[in-house]
Amino acid sequence: MDADLHVSTLKESEETDLLNHIYGVLQSPLIKPIQRATTIQLLEDFCYQFRSLPTSLKLYNIRIMRSEKSERGGSYTRYRGEMAGQEVTVYEPLTGSKDVDHGSLFYREIVESTHTEAIILSQLHHPNIIGFLGVYEEAPTSLPTIVSAFVEGHTLHDILEAKKPLAKDQFLRIVTGVTEAVHYLHSFCIPVVHGCICSQDIMTDPKGNPYIIGFSRSRICREVTGTKSPYKIPNGGWYRFQAPELINGPFDSWVTTHQSDIYGLAMVIYHTWTGHRPFDEIRHEWMMAASLAKRPSIRPSKPPNSAGYVALPQEVEEALWSLIVQMWDENPAKRPSSEVVLGRITEIFRLVQGKFF
Repeated sequence: MDADLHVSTLKESEETDLLNHIYGVLQSPLIKPIQRATTIQLLEDFCYQFRSLPTSLKLYNIRIMRSEKSERGGSYTRYRGEMAGQEVTVYEPLTGSKDVDHGSLFYREIVESTHTEAIILSQLHHPNIIGFLGVYEEAPTSLPTIVSAFVEGHTLHDILEAKKPLAKDQFLRIVTGVTEAVHYLHSFCIPVVHGCICSQDIMTDPKGNPYIIGFSRSRICREVTGTKSPYKIPNGGWYRFQAPELINGPFDSWVTTHQSDIYGLAMVIYHTWTGHRPFDEIRHEWMMAASLAKRPSIRPSKPPNSAGYVALPQEVEEALWSLIVQMWDENPAKRPSSEVVLGRITEIFRLVQGKFF
């Protein structure tokens, strides 16, 4: 089945039926990985063409607590909400959910990226990836927002900025959990690129368990099947966590990749270990972008032995630093895969377990 079929004459109800049927196929326990991969692509194509989603991904009657303190992530403002008496988390685009022109390019890009985010999240099931519930539109003219399960806690960024040293077991849990989640994305039946791996897009619960959130720049890797995504992935994000190839070159040539995810993961590990944001001496994000554009080879400095936020044995620090340096190599082709990174992290922390944990 091909998304280029003549479907322009379908009625709205027929479009909905088609989307619901395709999504229903994905719910079958008998579907094989290759079939799941092609069906996900097909669903993305039709959702793009119809600018709609399967009925089961649409949510209604959510009360958003905008009067409460909100937190900003990589590309959204996060609010607590209530749905059917249960707490949920609502991810509202940073531009807000105010009324917008439905015919504008801005509205179309937000809708397209949100729909792809919803399709991807609906298929992901990992203990370190936030649980997806659906998409909510507060009013007919509002921007769609992603809704997830509620996690009591804070972003990794906020925890580290509080300058309260992490316990060593919490450090291990965060780094291992995030790395496992990234590897899960990269090895999915149709590989997924998160697109914005950063401390602001990692939640931690009171037990220290990490959860990757903020999939607004995620995409499925159609390169493996030779097909093209129907829309352009939005750019932007936190520059100090972004690979230099996403900042340099023509604006319309930026494409997130598994290699750019690995670069972001390196910065997250560095931030968690040292307690310092990458390039902490550069105060503003726009200055960070300008610095990387001018000098794409600049990287954070290695902390003195045992001077990190989490003190580790010298041999562990050396091994961890060596891995980080490989992960943020200026040449994307030289960065290790998520499988290699996970294996190295497991091996490195095995050195620690007998001494500290």
